[in-house]
Amino acid sequence: MYIFELLTDLYLKFMKKRDLSQFQTEEKEYERCNHLFQAMDSEETYLACTKCGYVIENPKKKNPFF
Repeated sequence: MYIFELLTDLYLKFMKKRDLSQFQTEEKEYERCNHLFQAMDSEETYLACTKCGYVIENPKKKNPFF
């Protein structure tokens, strides 16, 4: 039974490392992309890159209450 637990732990650690490395490569893709943002909604509060899908809040959108 102990052997199965060890194998399961090793497998889960391997999967976590693989997921983290995949996440880091996606972050690098966002950094390398020449972003071209377009509005996602009619109020233009969020913008998304048409090439990679990176989402940001619209920096030009001002809050009318402040």
